[in-house]
Amino acid sequence: MINPSMRIGRRTLLGAALGAFAGGEAFASSPLPRDITIALVGDMIYLRPSLAILQQDSAPLLEILRKADVTFGNFETNSFAWTPAFRSRPGGPAGPVVLTTPEATHELRTMGFDLVSHANNHAPDWGLDGIRATHATLAREGFAFAGSGENLAAARAPAFVTARGARVALIAATTSLAEGTEATDTRAGAYALKVRDGVLDAADSAGALAAIEAAKRDNAFVIFSLHTHQPGPEFSTPPAFQTAFARAVIDAGADIFAAHGPHELRGVEIYRGKPIFYSLGNFSIQLPPPELNPEPLVLPPGSIFTRRAFFESMIAVVRFRRGRPADVRLHPFELRSTNELATHCLPQPVSPEAGRVILDRVSGLSAPFGARIIQRRGAGLVREDRS
Repeated sequence: MINPSMRIGRRTLLGAALGAFAGGEAFASSPLPRDITIALVGDMIYLRPSLAILQQDSAPLLEILRKADVTFGNFETNSFAWTPAFRSRPGGPAGPVVLTTPEATHELRTMGFDLVSHANNHAPDWGLDGIRATHATLAREGFAFAGSGENLAAARAPAFVTARGARVALIAATTSLAEGTEATDTRAGAYALKVRDGVLDAADSAGALAAIEAAKRDNAFVIFSLHTHQPGPEFSTPPAFQTAFARAVIDAGADIFAAHGPHELRGVEIYRGKPIFYSLGNFSIQLPPPELNPEPLVLPPGSIFTRRAFFESMIAVVRFRRGRPADVRLHPFELRSTNELATHCLPQPVSPEAGRVILDRVSGLSAPFGARIIQRRGAGLVREDRS
């Protein structure tokens, strides 16, 4: 296993970790390395220190995360030392408020995560003060982050890391956000793309694609992250607007489209040689702190949080060679189902049989997009089906 301090030392985080508020800077185009690997996971609601458990029981997963040159996840929470000065939004249809301790955020960094999205429905849980405090925590721990900020330009600005001499940029947006919490020209919030009657707003789409084109001019690689709850014809399939938009994102210059939000895996597509992940599922969904949620958490029977698909997930690892994806691998894992604060929904390795079941399901979901998954040594290799 790679020592976390060694891993942090061989990658340089640039000042764009503060760019979500500062608005970012322009740089000359980044050179392409011979090889670079990017690992990606879905929703991270990692609320309390649990690294000791993971190091004991989930070391193979941590090794995958730490071996990658860049490791991405969706930071679907906030992080600061809570005091009564922080007032959360009311509970209700948006669900419980979540808050990660700074100690747990530090643990995510030592796991290997360095590039995170903060564009999701939980980003505004603690208002502008919470977003600002979260940015301070993430910056202090050395994360680069995108997707929320003082205004729309700041929330849409890319964050980036440098790995193997190449800059990897992230632009992060969400289509699932409570009205009035999105960033505008004059209001802080998360970067939202509006969807009405199943159609993505044309102006919002154009703005996102223009941001991708600009980011690609200054960076060797661009990841576009989208947090979306909307289903397609089935809950396990993406909505039509997401499929069309994902391909437009690749057309605009992005190298990876990474979606999350439905809390279960969806299919994978190889479009113009580049991967589209329609949902990366969950990395960790720990139970929210009861002291900050007066209303007890109630999961309706049959909800996604009670179904088997909720507990099945994967780490995607994309290896680029001379700027093009050469290898896309899916490493299945599962979340613990214990209903205990200390261990519930932490990631853990799967048995070979359970891993095959997860990869078989993702393969079936990917087939309509012309992708097939070849299973080798517990992982799935994604291939474009040219038959």
